[in-house]
Amino acid sequence: MATHLDSIDPLLPLPDEALDPLEQFEQQERAALVREAFEELSPAHRTVLHLRDHEDMSYDQIAVALGVALGTVRSRLHNARALLATALGRRVQAMRGLTR
Repeated sequence: MATHLDSIDPLLPLPDEALDPLEQFEQQERAALVREAFEELSPAHRTVLHLRDHEDMSYDQIAVALGVALGTVRSRLHNARALLATALGRRVQAMRGLTR
C-alpha cells in the first residue's frame, strides 16, 4: 500500500528555517531554475558536473571513473558550465520578460 511518504523525494533539500517565507520561496525558485537548466545538458555534461560539484571528485578521479583522458574531463566541465550559464541566462531573461 502506497503512502504519502512514498511520493516524497528524499534528495530534495529541506527549507532553511532561518529564511523568511519569501526568501524560502525565492531559494526554491532559483533551485528549480538550475535543475531545469541542468536537465537541458547532455548526459555526458550532466555526469561530469555532478561528479565534480556534488560528489566533490577531483579531475583525476573523474577521468578514471569515466574512463576518459584528463583533458576530456577539463573540456567537458568547461563546456558544461558554459552551457549551463547560457541555459540559466535564457531562463532569467524569459522570467524578466514575463514580469514587465
